[in-house]
Amino acid sequence: MKVVKVVYNVSNGQPFLVMTNSEGESVYPDFEYTEIPVPDGLYQPFYFDVSQNKWVGTSKEDFEKQHQPGEEVVDIKDQMIMELTTQLAETKSKVESMETAFVDLTEQVASIQGGK
Repeated sequence: MKVVKVVYNVSNGQPFLVMTNSEGESVYPDFEYTEIPVPDGLYQPFYFDVSQNKWVGTSKEDFEKQHQPGEEVVDIKDQMIMELTTQLAETKSKVESMETAFVDLTEQVASIQGGK
C-alpha cells in the first residue's frame, strides 16, 4: 500500500490518508471530503462549505471571547458529585455530633445510676 494523498472530512476537518489497494487503485473514504486542508487560525467548530469551496469556522478572537480564562464549564455530572460530596460531609458532621451527644448521655445515665 502506498499513500497517494491526504483528504479532509468536510464535517470536522479530520485528515484521511488515501492509499492504494493491492490492485493499485486509490481507496477514498466513505464520507464527504475535500482536498483543501483546514487553514491555520480557524477554531472549532468548523466545517467545509461546499458551495463556497472553503472552510468556515470560528476566528481566534471569537473563540477567546467564548472561552474566557478562568471561566469554568461545569459538567452536570461534576455538579452532582460536588453536591453529593457536600451532603456527605454535612451528614458525617451530624453523625459525629450525635455520637458525641450519645457518649455524653451514656456517661450522664451511668453517673445517675451509679449515684443511687
